[in-house]
Amino acid sequence: MRIRVHRQSLLSSLQKLSHLTKGKTLPLLKDVLLYAEGGDLIVAATDLESTALHRHDEAVESPGQPFAIDRERLARAVDAMGGEEVIAEVGDGFLNLGEGMTIRFIPADAPNFPTLPSWEPGSPIALPFSPVVAALSRAYLFASKEESRSEIASIQLTTEKKKVSVSSTNGRRLWYESLPIDDAESTEFLIPSFAAKLIDSLPSSKELRLARSDASPGHIYVWSDDSERLMIRAWEGTFPNVETILKQQPEASSSFIAESGSDLVSALRRAAVVSQNANLICDKDGLMVAAFGDDTGSVSVAVSGESETEFDLSLPIAQLIETCSALDAGNGNIILQHASLVGGGGGPLFLTCSAHPERISLVMPMRR
Repeated sequence: MRIRVHRQSLLSSLQKLSHLTKGKTLPLLKDVLLYAEGGDLIVAATDLESTALHRHDEAVESPGQPFAIDRERLARAVDAMGGEEVIAEVGDGFLNLGEGMTIRFIPADAPNFPTLPSWEPGSPIALPFSPVVAALSRAYLFASKEESRSEIASIQLTTEKKKVSVSSTNGRRLWYESLPIDDAESTEFLIPSFAAKLIDSLPSSKELRLARSDASPGHIYVWSDDSERLMIRAWEGTFPNVETILKQQPEASSSFIAESGSDLVSALRRAAVVSQNANLICDKDGLMVAAFGDDTGSVSVAVSGESETEFDLSLPIAQLIETCSALDAGNGNIILQHASLVGGGGGPLFLTCSAHPERISLVMPMRR
């Protein structure tokens, strides 16, 4: 095989594919697979759960057998080369890059080399790229990272009529966001949380497409254009019933509305100086953010706002700050609503922002 490809384009592919190869202990999973598809060069990587395919148009001058090569080593070599193009020839077990550089590779049909799923997506749904990718990135923050709990180490994406909703949870807090879309078929995807970073790396486009396929029913196909494509193994399991959880949200009249979301975040950051947890004490006069540490001191900061509720909750400060950031607290009022359980106390704290009412989060308080 003889390849002629734009150097920066190839280097960009190798850098993006590091999401799948970096940190792998099995040597074959550190490799990228290069093969010809017509006159195009495909550079692919897999971690056995997700597969990414990068297409380089008309980059194959003469075809040959597919081969696998260490991604990091190839990236370093391409980065060190001069010129705008990489002209490479495949020899007997070596890739000759010119400029005195050759890199050893293994045949793609070597024993134990993973077989990539075929790219045969069914009919896709098309969603607005930028807002949906941004919503997935926010949902990633709230999803469990424990892959043994696949039902919550995932992001639920649901389409119905003119709405797409994105939800995630780690069992202690939850994120829900809805976005308007054109008419779409009602469907649901349970996307592994780590795949949000892969989707975020796709080329920006007008539409994000998702599909399933009879050829590979356990995979979700995701792409924005034909240059970069993802095949993601769908998690199995039952995602929590988000609609039932959201019904716990109190009426709007039972709320504390912070005069400034930024003031609430500032108070939480001060509390973080002395403790990992803060007490949020709300009554008819307002909200107090308090934190205490046996060896670090104490902080008490009043947050201005309108109060029509009462609660006294201990909550993780880092989670609250991250939640306020995802809600875009700097551009609106943060609204706090405590859902008491039967018998009082113990229920979740709902957080929303006036700037983005379509985003809802809840955080479970700490036990005292």
